[in-house]
Amino acid sequence: MKKTLIPIVAILCLLLAIALVACNRTCQHSYDYPCQTECNLCGEQRVVEGQLEHTFQDDGDCTTAVTCDGCNTVVVQANSHDYTGLLQQSQTEHWLECQNDGCLAQSNLQGHSKGADGKCTVCGYVMEEHQHDYTMDGKDDYEHWKACLCGAVDPNNPKTKHDATDDNNCETADICSCGYTVSASREHVANLDDYDCTTATTCQNCDYVFVQALASHDVASYWNAHNTHHFHICLNEGCKFEDSKAPHYAEDDGDCTTALLCDGCGWTMKSAMENHEIVKVDNKDDTHTIGCANCDIIDVTEYHEYSYYIADGICTGCGFAHECDFSINNDCVCSMCEKVNHVLDSQCVCETCLHTYHNVDPTTGICSQCNTFVAAVSITIDNNKTYYSNFDDAIIFADGKNNVVIVLENNCSVAESTFDLSGGSLTIDLNGKTLGAKTNYVLRPKGGTITVKDSAGGGRTTEMLSSLGGKVIIEGGTHEFVAGSNVTINDGYIQKLSINQNGVVVYGGTYEIVYVHKSIGTVDCVLADGYCYYDQDGNVADISDLPTDEYGWYTLQNVTVGKTK
Repeated sequence: MKKTLIPIVAILCLLLAIALVACNRTCQHSYDYPCQTECNLCGEQRVVEGQLEHTFQDDGDCTTAVTCDGCNTVVVQANSHDYTGLLQQSQTEHWLECQNDGCLAQSNLQGHSKGADGKCTVCGYVMEEHQHDYTMDGKDDYEHWKACLCGAVDPNNPKTKHDATDDNNCETADICSCGYTVSASREHVANLDDYDCTTATTCQNCDYVFVQALASHDVASYWNAHNTHHFHICLNEGCKFEDSKAPHYAEDDGDCTTALLCDGCGWTMKSAMENHEIVKVDNKDDTHTIGCANCDIIDVTEYHEYSYYIADGICTGCGFAHECDFSINNDCVCSMCEKVNHVLDSQCVCETCLHTYHNVDPTTGICSQCNTFVAAVSITIDNNKTYYSNFDDAIIFADGKNNVVIVLENNCSVAESTFDLSGGSLTIDLNGKTLGAKTNYVLRPKGGTITVKDSAGGGRTTEMLSSLGGKVIIEGGTHEFVAGSNVTINDGYIQKLSINQNGVVVYGGTYEIVYVHKSIGTVDCVLADGYCYYDQDGNVADISDLPTDEYGWYTLQNVTVGKTK
């Protein structure tokens, strides 16, 4: 039985396969929609050339998308309504229609609103025929006319230019026959004044005259002038007319100390300088020329000048630097400018002139050449001490400064007889040393205040200690000669005191000899109030009958000044 079924099943499978092949070849394909690609009967996918044809229903509203009834493909995309077209009209209504293709949507459907001219005020639809009534007056800035309430202009009374007449006077208004004010009345506005009295000043907008023109100028007989010209002015008020105007002229005499005046009017074209501005030019080996920087009047030749304190071979007047000659007298000093050219050995002795010259360290007072303390003086300012090799340099440095203390570190001499102290205050401490002088004076200040004291004892000055405008205060030390007009003596040993001017006040000290000239009084006229002279025995000196010499001098010897007991 089993052997019989196997052939039968095989035959049936073969027949089924043949049937299927025969079906594919003869299927009448069936599709529900034109855009369907799969056969309803056999499922075969068909190939369509070109685009598939969709079937769809459009609802007439562009804001909803249109899709295919068969495959749901979006055939037309959704859009927004476009109501930008003209209003549509009917006898009773007006509205807007969407402008997108195929869209039937409408918006703003409204009934007409009749205006005065019988037309819809919104869309202009003629609802009733209008009869013009030209009873309204129309006007603007330029024309007037008759018009209907609807705005139509009366053809029999068209737009006509205003007929107002300008009377050329700002103070009256210009009015048209229609009543329109073409130009309102206003204040006059003056044209800019040309400051000429022969021309009138008028209004900018009409013929009104603010200031009447005069027939002619009233020219002054005298000259007026400024920096460049002279002229005759008009004397009429407000007029700036200048008659016979011409540039200044004069012949310069070349002297800057005389003014340059215009020959025509006397105007000072160049002021005179108070003095010539002296310059020194045209330098030669021995001389320079003195001239004025501003004119050619001065022309003087003089010898070069060289500083005593700064021996650098440079003229103090013109800056000329000469070539020094150290051969004369074999003294190592240039005969012209006193520039020094010493050749020193280890002990600071010049090998040529055999004089000793030290190089003082300003911070220690020690010579850098021989390592010996050789400073002549020290200066202390604001607790800062500086050492100097000579007294002259120290006092020149102190000039004009306040609270300066100069201490003699060794015996020294003053080279200059007078120091032109410009101010300040200076204390000189002799410190037991001697301050000598190469001339007649130790000190003779022209300004400032010099106080002399001796902190160590035994200090002295030689020659004259005097005052020539500045103030001298003596508080100690031995002094060979004291004189002047502005001297105060508190203490010290004075070998000779000579007074012939007022201004000397004595509070103390011991004196070998006192000279007082009778022109200022007797010998007691220099004593401070409450002080007197004492003799060597301590008694009050008798000065009542002191005689004068043939020159009018009182003389008092060997006295001490102290308070009256």
